[in-house]
Amino acid sequence: MIAAWIGLLVLLTLTHNIKTAKNLLIEFKTNRKLLLGYLATAPMLIYQQWLFMWAPVNNYGLDAALGYFIFPLALVAVGRVFFKERMNRFQIVAVVLALIGVCYEIWYTKAISWVTFSVFLGYAYYLGYRRALSIHPLVGLFFDVSLSLPLAIGYLILHPQSFEYVIHSPYSQVMLLALGALTAISMNFIMMSTKL
Repeated sequence: MIAAWIGLLVLLTLTHNIKTAKNLLIEFKTNRKLLLGYLATAPMLIYQQWLFMWAPVNNYGLDAALGYFIFPLALVAVGRVFFKERMNRFQIVAVVLALIGVCYEIWYTKAISWVTFSVFLGYAYYLGYRRALSIHPLVGLFFDVSLSLPLAIGYLILHPQSFEYVIHSPYSQVMLLALGALTAISMNFIMMSTKL
């Protein structure tokens, strides 16, 4: 999460959205409803990021992956039901093919559990709620990840061996920075897609 925060800060700078972030902070001072709505979304993202790391090491990797396969279909449902969006023929065909693929995967792996539902329902709710609030995708994501920093730093304080391992391993440093950049970029694309 710390590496992702750094990646998001770089993205904010490269996309000239630092001013947008400052303006949102100013708006939070006068618009308490927006602030409370925003504060409600950060724990959702923190939970999803924790689950993303927890599931594979606790024998729920397939369940989580299935949740990520279903996730786009859940977003289609949110767009259709809550935002009254319409699909063209190509999109309908794509959704039907995706649905067939997901049904096959559920039948083949039988890897559906609370983790699966938590991933696709959690992200669909999080992204739908964020869209309803009309918060800038990248700026909102940056603030959500910023609120997770105390937890990440607290983890490093409680488990200093993780930090020491990275400090003494140039390979780990490069990989951690790459993971942060990829996380920032992929999450930004997901946030941008909520407009559609």
